[in-house]
Amino acid sequence: MKDSKKMIVGAVLYTLLYIGIIYASLCLGYIHPFFWVYASLVSSVFAGIPYLYLTTRWQKFGVGTLFAFLVAGACALMGEGTILNWGLILLIGILTDIIRCAIGNKRIAGVRISYLPLALIPFGRTIVIWTNRAEEIADQAAEMGKAYGDTMEAITPIWMLVVMIIITVIVAFLAERMVEKCMKKSACLMEA
Repeated sequence: MKDSKKMIVGAVLYTLLYIGIIYASLCLGYIHPFFWVYASLVSSVFAGIPYLYLTTRWQKFGVGTLFAFLVAGACALMGEGTILNWGLILLIGILTDIIRCAIGNKRIAGVRISYLPLALIPFGRTIVIWTNRAEEIADQAAEMGKAYGDTMEAITPIWMLVVMIIITVIVAFLAERMVEKCMKKSACLMEA
């Protein structure tokens, strides 16, 4: 019983850590629009920690979906995004779990590969810069200033979205490998 309480407390704390990492990454956008638009690049470095922790202890379908549901829910509660954003976030979470399940929920390879789409969750929130470009840039300029809006427009051509998705996946893969090395005890709970 004591171990199950410890597991539940750990799961809650690491889930909150994951949400905190995603939002902290998005909040870096107050420094520069690059960090808001491409928050997944920053979050992919750190979000592997709670993901590895939970996937090694909850070796069933649902970790990615849980993370996505909570991020989409937090966005909705704060009035951030639209149904498109929330749906895309949930789709990424479900895809993460499908990939992990297909490779093996108890295999470290399943965690490694499934983390790659999970790292893209912040794009679920920022995709509006490409789907509703003019309005989003105008909204950002009104909130953060004309220079911010101009910079956002300059750094968000459609080809840059593709480049940043590729870079995010590469960074996520490397970060997850480093997390495994740092969290050997958790990684050892998985099959090779």
